[in-house]
Amino acid sequence: MHRLNAVHTNKTTAHNEIGVIAPYHAQCVKIRNALSGVADEVKVGSVEEFQGQVSIFQSARRFVANLSY
Repeated sequence: MHRLNAVHTNKTTAHNEIGVIAPYHAQCVKIRNALSGVADEVKVGSVEEFQGQVSIFQSARRFVANLSY
């Protein structure tokens, strides 16, 4: 949410140019609810909903201990 607000404040990217991909439907619903009223134009969906679109993917892990190489 903070990053979305920063992007919107800086006017570098419009909300309708942002997509959030989540692996499960329940996660999509939770994210949509969190964005409701703040960034309604952000598209939230599963991988299938973004097929055929150009995407830039960024991922992060919260706990470094969970990483295995």
